[in-house]
Formats: sequence, C-alpha cells, structure tokens
Amino acid sequence: MPKSCNHQTRSPKRALKQLILADRRDADKRSRFTLVVGAGLSFLLIIGMTVLDKALKTSEAPAGIISFELAGTLAGAEKIMGSWDGPARIQAGISLGIDFFFLVAYACALAAACRMVAARLRPRRPWMGALGCLMAGGAWCAACLDTVENMALIQLLIGRGEDWHAVLAAGCAWLKFGLVSGVLAYLFLGVALVFLRPATVP
Repeated sequence: MPKSCNHQTRSPKRALKQLILADRRDADKRSRFTLVVGAGLSFLLIIGMTVLDKALKTSEAPAGIISFELAGTLAGAEKIMGSWDGPARIQAGISLGIDFFFLVAYACALAAACRMVAARLRPRRPWMGALGCLMAGGAWCAACLDTVENMALIQLLIGRGEDWHAVLAAGCAWLKFGLVSGVLAYLFLGVALVFLRPATVP
C-alpha cells in the first residue's frame, strides 16, 4: 500500500518534469529555426552590402559606409559624401535600406544563439545562463541602436543633416559594435564551455 501511494505522489512530479522538458525542447527547436533563418539571411545581406560598399571606398572613406557611420562630425560626413559621385550616393542609400533588414536578421540570429548556449550552460553554470539572457537582449539593443544610426545617416545623406546627426550616428555605431562584440565573445566562450564539458538539460 505505501508503495502505491509513493508511486501516485511521484507521478505528478514526473508528468510535470516531462512537460517542462518537452517545453524546453520546443523552445530549442524554435531557437534553432530562428538561428538558421537569421544567419542565412544575414549572410546573403552581407554579400549584397559588400558589393555595394565597393563604390563607397574612397580616400576620404577608406572603410566605405563604416567610415560614414563613424565620421562623428558634420564636416567629416560632408567630406565623405563629397568624395562619392551620384551613383555612389545612391548605392549608399540602398546599403542603408538593406541594413534595416540586416539588423533584424542578425539580432534574431544572435539572440537565438545566446538562448541556445544559455540553456545548455544553465544547469552547471547558472551565471552563464543568466548572462546569456542578458546577451540576447543586448543583440536587440544593438539592432535598436543600428536603427537610430541609420535614420541619422539618412538625414545626412539627403542633405538635411546637422552636426548632432553625425554625433548621434557615430555614438550609436560605437555602442552597437561594442554590444555585438560582447555578444560574440559570450557565444565563443559559451560554445567552448559546452564542448569542453557538455551540460545536458535535466
């Protein structure tokens, strides 16, 4: 009789554990799908922007559109734009337009990757799991900064920009690069820890 009672008390716990495990597996599948689609789209968009960027590399803008992003002053931005001919300016505008799609794609991919790594490290390294959630949010913060940056750059490109637009664009760009670098550092460290000592989800 005690055995059957013990079995009855364990059953709800086992059922709850199975539901939690199934939910985690579903979340992992969604993250994998998001990662694959986001990474694939990011790769294709990078190719497109790289092709467009060739016409934007001049003596005033050795890094192409990145030089424009980091100009930091209206005078610096105007020098860069002055080094571009008409077709190059059009390509710069197209590149900024594509970047709106790119920022969504890379944010989805990086956030999904952070969630997947965090889920695998959380059982043995809870702090890495918590950090992964923060890094996933950081990827979306980078995308938001990228959006503000692009809006400021568009104002400069169409001739309606002021000095604060250049300052805002450069500030957002540096913060964006910093956040993305932090996210990538977390992913490299997290993946290394997963392979060195796999942590399975209970």
